[in-house]
Amino acid sequence: MAPGVCVWPGVRRAQAMRALVGLWVLSLLLCGYLCWARGREEDRGAEHGPRPGPSAGSPPHLIFILADDQGFRDVGYHGSEIRTPTLDRLAAEGVKLENYYVQPICTPSRSQFITGKHSCFTAQFPLPGPRSGLSVAARAEGEATPFPLSRRRKESHCTTGSC
Repeated sequence: MAPGVCVWPGVRRAQAMRALVGLWVLSLLLCGYLCWARGREEDRGAEHGPRPGPSAGSPPHLIFILADDQGFRDVGYHGSEIRTPTLDRLAAEGVKLENYYVQPICTPSRSQFITGKHSCFTAQFPLPGPRSGLSVAARAEGEATPFPLSRRRKESHCTTGSC
């Protein structure tokens, strides 16, 4: 690859490599934490005797809670003055995913949470149709979209493959 060529649009190779290394380290830490938690659970089970397992026909009990516009200290288990005993008990007994960044509206956040992919990869927000948002001048010039990306790229001296 030539120097300065984008790996991802708008991101240099060094930044992309740092991001990939960070994701790799994060995945190793998560895997280690999950293995450690599983070991603690088995140790706890050995102390208290065998735990009754779920019956063969019952579905697993999974609860996903996605709260829009919630601050870190808005729940009791983070030291809030607001009492949330049910959430506190669920947090103590379950797994908390606390390093999750959301979008300004709930739809892409929910899509990311369910699919594990960023909303730009799930086609949540494509560009508007050819008639919406076009100015009279853009229509006269024959622009096909309300966002003349090709013209903007030319103005910034950006060619395909370099940003």
